[in-house]
Amino acid sequence: MLYPVVFLFAMASGISSLGLIFFAKSVLGASPGRIGFLSAIFNVFYVCGCYCFRNLSATLPPRYSIFAAIFISFFNVGMIFLLKSLFWSFVFFAFYGLASALFWPVMMGWLSAGLEGRRLGKVMGWYGFSWSLGSIISPVVAGCLEDMGKSFALRGASFAFLVAAGLVVLGIFMIPDLSLKIAAPPRQPGANPATGGGTLLRYSAWCSAFASWFMIGTITTVVALAAGADLDITKKTVGIIFLVRALTMSLVFVVMGQTSWWHFREKQIAIGALIGVVAMIFLAYTRAPVMIGFIMLIVGVIVGQSYTNSIFHGVSGAADKSWRMAIHEMVINAGVVLGSVSGGVVYGAFGITSAYLISAAIWMISFIAAGIVFTVMRRRALVQNRSA
Repeated sequence: MLYPVVFLFAMASGISSLGLIFFAKSVLGASPGRIGFLSAIFNVFYVCGCYCFRNLSATLPPRYSIFAAIFISFFNVGMIFLLKSLFWSFVFFAFYGLASALFWPVMMGWLSAGLEGRRLGKVMGWYGFSWSLGSIISPVVAGCLEDMGKSFALRGASFAFLVAAGLVVLGIFMIPDLSLKIAAPPRQPGANPATGGGTLLRYSAWCSAFASWFMIGTITTVVALAAGADLDITKKTVGIIFLVRALTMSLVFVVMGQTSWWHFREKQIAIGALIGVVAMIFLAYTRAPVMIGFIMLIVGVIVGQSYTNSIFHGVSGAADKSWRMAIHEMVINAGVVLGSVSGGVVYGAFGITSAYLISAAIWMISFIAAGIVFTVMRRRALVQNRSA
């Protein structure tokens, strides 16, 4: 029952993000700079919420936390189109970011409670497919709704949040034995108790996740800015390219969720990082639309692989899975924000090649940092085990 809730929340989030841009431009008459800050304020408050709500999400029963997050999101998005004020749009969109911090980490922690190994990978795979499918559909739905009238996208997003909240309420009444607290999972053979619960590979996985979403932020910004200028592609082609990447990523979520050969294997994380370096270098010197589309297939595979590694190795063997998922969310959102800023600034100052090479450098730095951190933490764990 939680997978449809994840789908609806992801779809509503995507619709509200795009719908807010339409609303701020056509109804509020905001400048491009203010619209940019308005879009970014969600990520800033979401990351802050993931960190600040750690204790709250650990004590509040998951189903109530999720319901509160969805209902607050419904209220805040609804107030934006009701008040029609740029100032209050900033305020309510910031609160919406805080509310989302009560949803995603808690939802991932709840779904993975008490699961390890193959079962954990399968559940996280379908979770990734659910939110990515909602994210894929949301731009199309937002565009169709906005064609119907101004602020219709925001109205549709608010309604989708309301439907998701209704599903949660229905689940509370229909399934009374739902877990009230996130259970501490049994210790996994691949996890080392000296690390405080969990596998050391989570550090490598988080490094790769940051680099991959930095790459996504860079590509999204640069391709949108360069279309029709440095890149001989139309806006329609841009949409197709991004759709190819998103569909590939969703497929990787499902495939990795159904397999277990990659569990606790550091080599596949390292190979993914090296492929990321090569992909961004090729993208930096490629201008042909067909080649760009092919590279986007590879990008979709890399992002799907790094994301799945981050959530699986992040929660595997951990007692507080919601907090680990909060770290995962902070990592990928920091990557998106920094990648978007870097892509826009570097592209404007030095061009498309330099913007992509910065992303390739981030991949290489993450590869080296992951190796160093993994080695240091493993030696520390060995020393602690010997002293114990």
